[in-house]
Amino acid sequence: MKWLFNPLVLAATLSFAAGCQKVEKIEVKPAQVTFSTAGQKTSLQARALTADGKPVEDSKFEYASSDGKVAQVDPSGAVTAGKSGSATVTVKSGEKSATVPVTVSIPAAITVKGAPFTLTGLESVATVESQVQDDAGKAVQNAEVAFTSADSAIVEVKGNQLVAKGLGTTSVTATSTMA
Repeated sequence: MKWLFNPLVLAATLSFAAGCQKVEKIEVKPAQVTFSTAGQKTSLQARALTADGKPVEDSKFEYASSDGKVAQVDPSGAVTAGKSGSATVTVKSGEKSATVPVTVSIPAAITVKGAPFTLTGLESVATVESQVQDDAGKAVQNAEVAFTSADSAIVEVKGNQLVAKGLGTTSVTATSTMA
């Protein structure tokens, strides 16, 4: 009876070890995240893979942000934008990890070079140059600025050009959205 019991224990141990899959790599989508507004959210989708690229079923993941003021991440992988800056979300399963860079750039101010403008003569033109800055004072990349005239009978806007159409004074408003 003693010899019969030991082989059964050994067989059970071997079948359990053969059924385990070792995590060798973590794949995360999206591979990078960019936000343009505070509170904006996205969900990370993580997959644990074996050495030959097969998914490891029932993998558990842990998520952590390098800077919770810039990007918060919850236990399910949902990332929420905070303030402008850069952070890294680390996704871990077992001993393996992957990182996702997160950039938050919230437009906060528009600087218009050369303002205020004076146009002398009908159809005279002034070209407007502008720069959008985020709430950390850094230039926002890929930000588009649109200009609108309060009175198009005095100044008409054509892209980034102001064209005098009549006598008087008016204001031109600049607004920005992310491209």
